[in-house]
Amino acid sequence: LLATAAALASLPAAFVGPTARPAVRASWGGLARGLARAARGGEEQDGGPLEVGQKVKGVVKGIRSFGAFLDVGAEEDALLHISQIADARVDDIYDYLEEGQEVDVWVKSVRIDGKVDLTRIEENAKPREPVNLSPFIADDATTWHSGVVKRVLPFGAVVEVTLSGGGATGEGLVHVSQIKDEFVANVADEVEVGKEVRVRVLSVDEAAGRISLSMREPAVQRVPVDLTPFETVAPETWLEGKVESITPFGAFVAVAPPGSPEPARGLVHVTQISGGFVESIEDVVSVGDDVKV
Repeated sequence: LLATAAALASLPAAFVGPTARPAVRASWGGLARGLARAARGGEEQDGGPLEVGQKVKGVVKGIRSFGAFLDVGAEEDALLHISQIADARVDDIYDYLEEGQEVDVWVKSVRIDGKVDLTRIEENAKPREPVNLSPFIADDATTWHSGVVKRVLPFGAVVEVTLSGGGATGEGLVHVSQIKDEFVANVADEVEVGKEVRVRVLSVDEAAGRISLSMREPAVQRVPVDLTPFETVAPETWLEGKVESITPFGAFVAVAPPGSPEPARGLVHVTQISGGFVESIEDVVSVGDDVKV
């Protein structure tokens, strides 16, 4: 026993007892970064701080559902968002990247806190010239303008819009919720790069240089409807109605009470459309259908 104790006492502290595990944990981060540096040839990125538009080599350190983290020689791993991996829609990041892979990327932005955003699309890393958005600020939200789809993203489409009459142009985002009245599961099913579309200017953030667009018809300002005639309608009474719009949770139907020509708009919830389970409302009713409710 004395010989064993003497042998243990001669070992470095990192290999004995409870201090062994912290020593391994403390060195792992440095080891992982060292392996990434080795993949780049053993060197940190040259040229000092990273700058927007700069092309660098990065090593994929981790992959998440929203993108990948790359070691580009900065203090922290940089984010390559899923929308910046390819021009086309990316459904599975593993079709494009794998951990340990070395890729060429461009610095898209460097935030105030030092975090770096990357892109594999060189065009997206080019510093943009300031755009005069004042013509768009004064625009009427009900006016239609011509536009061309420039990029399709998971959450919407980037459209180059030309103001009617004025000729001013700029790029804006049509959010997925503004593509059409019905639910949009996949933006790429509705628009494609190069497609000509009609858009309206919803809002302008001049400080951020952003224009929000819509492809949907302007909302109609409805006059309040007197709902008191419906109070006397018995629950077992059937009324004629017409489907006005469909949402993921049900269908809006225009219906008038007996003896009144003035219709009101009511919701038929998905659970009230059929006696059985309804997986897709579009399989049961369509906009314009005459229905009984």
